[in-house]
Amino acid sequence: MPAIEKPKHKVKIYSILGTAGAGKTTALIDLLNYLIQNTDRNKLRWLQESYQSLKQALKSELKYAEVWSENFSHIDITNVAFSSFSNTAIKEIAERSSLSIKGKSGELTRYWRTTTGLFEVLLYEYDLITREQMQKIGKIELYRKIWAKRNGLQYIINEVNTGFSRGRGNEIINEYSYLIHYYYGKNKTLEDIIDMHSNKKLIIDYIVFKKKHKFLDWEDIVMMAYENKCYLAMNDDIELFILDEAQDTSNLEYKTLLPILSNTQADLLIAGDDAQLIYSFKGADYKLFNYLINKSKEKHGIILNLTYTHRFGKNIGALAQAIMDDMLFVEHRKILTSDSKKDNVLYIMDFNKVIDFLKREDVRRQKVFILTRTNMVADKILEILKQGGIIVYNNEEEKRRMMTKEYEVYLCLKKWMAGELNDIDKESLKWLIWKYKKDITALEKLLVKKQLNELFEQQMLTREGLVRLLKWMEKNINPDKLDLNLIKHFIKSDESVKNIYNNIYVGTIHSVKGAEADIVILINTISASTARKIKDWEAEKRVLFVAVTRAKKLLIITHINKEYNTKNRRAVTWMDVHKYLNLK
Repeated sequence: MPAIEKPKHKVKIYSILGTAGAGKTTALIDLLNYLIQNTDRNKLRWLQESYQSLKQALKSELKYAEVWSENFSHIDITNVAFSSFSNTAIKEIAERSSLSIKGKSGELTRYWRTTTGLFEVLLYEYDLITREQMQKIGKIELYRKIWAKRNGLQYIINEVNTGFSRGRGNEIINEYSYLIHYYYGKNKTLEDIIDMHSNKKLIIDYIVFKKKHKFLDWEDIVMMAYENKCYLAMNDDIELFILDEAQDTSNLEYKTLLPILSNTQADLLIAGDDAQLIYSFKGADYKLFNYLINKSKEKHGIILNLTYTHRFGKNIGALAQAIMDDMLFVEHRKILTSDSKKDNVLYIMDFNKVIDFLKREDVRRQKVFILTRTNMVADKILEILKQGGIIVYNNEEEKRRMMTKEYEVYLCLKKWMAGELNDIDKESLKWLIWKYKKDITALEKLLVKKQLNELFEQQMLTREGLVRLLKWMEKNINPDKLDLNLIKHFIKSDESVKNIYNNIYVGTIHSVKGAEADIVILINTISASTARKIKDWEAEKRVLFVAVTRAKKLLIITHINKEYNTKNRRAVTWMDVHKYLNLK
């Protein structure tokens, strides 16, 4: 690979800090709208085709126009690359600014992706990886599951990574990933990292398995990009790289990204919140992020420091402030809230009272997060709620059922008509009947109107979903064979529609990063074995901060220590929240 001929560029670092709910994402969209308005109209062909959306971006009233003009007046939208923690997050922000993220070869938007995704594209553009290897990366979870099964280990595909896993295979891979992202490039080679791993034999077997099946994982991509960082560069037109949620970028990703920006002649805008750095177990380092913030202050200052939150009021704000004030390596600042915004913080010892609270009609009309530190506790919460008459469909298995492809649904319905449904099919069908009942007119084509109204009156059906299901039924099933009694039978089962709480999400704190809910119920319970594994309690403060700042109106802190205890498992309290606020 030939060396870059152009002189190295000293990367300028700009920074935007935004506390939870203070509008950091809105500010980034404001910046993108500014850059669109700063762009020659002839260059805007790669924006999405919707003229109305583009018109809105061009006429959008800018909140921080003076800030952008002072720092980025020479840049237009075609000179920008953008990265965040997920491609979904990037796409959502882009679409709110009229941008279409296609990522095709030759398009500037191919650099709008996660940092590891960016490295993958650059390695491909420099012929360091093949298209076949890129395609195999998309199947990495399946390959890992096969490897784990070969070694008698459980591997849970697409499990939300919290630093603690339900699968032994996940634990081994996660430790390997952390060691790579934190230590590789710090005078540590791959051989050193293998020696540092707690299960050297299995990680060697995993590396051999990868070579045998000729596939790369994301750790390989980042290491390859790091080894070739002196040569890799984005398109010459790129002048600004925006890194959203920058606090969760790993040591190795930064050590790779900065030289690439230097080769590209581009500057870096980091946007994030050092108090919300919750991926230290993946190599993110609050000391490094704090250093970068201070580095940006030397020349440009923090160009935006958003401290006024629109999300919650003074009670949740006081708790969040107390947690932040207890942190090390953080840009300490005052969280400002509105006195008119009503919120509350409660501590409830008895989880049965929480279940009764969730059943209230006024609560069922509000969005609720029930948050846990680990996936294991989340599983237990779903079980306890089910025993209490509250059905929540939101784990990965249920999500996959909800997203069932048309062909699979068609087969399920065909089995139904033939009386060949197994238990899994029945559960899927119950879910589909509940989920897709929206187009009442279409349903009336299949069912007699009198029978339909009877079902509604008996509250066996709601007026919420059925659009896609109805279309499939109209296409593939003879309406004459549709047995209304079968629908009644399925909906009258134990998991009836009235017990399904669509307003509740149960999951880990890490799974709701960037989201918010009217009511947040924090389960302050972990297993004793998990507590023993926690080495960095400084990092746990940041996870707690993210949990409490998801709430808009009400934060309830509770625990299930008694319910979680078994003969082989002891539950303990996760964090001492009382030291941050006197709760009643």
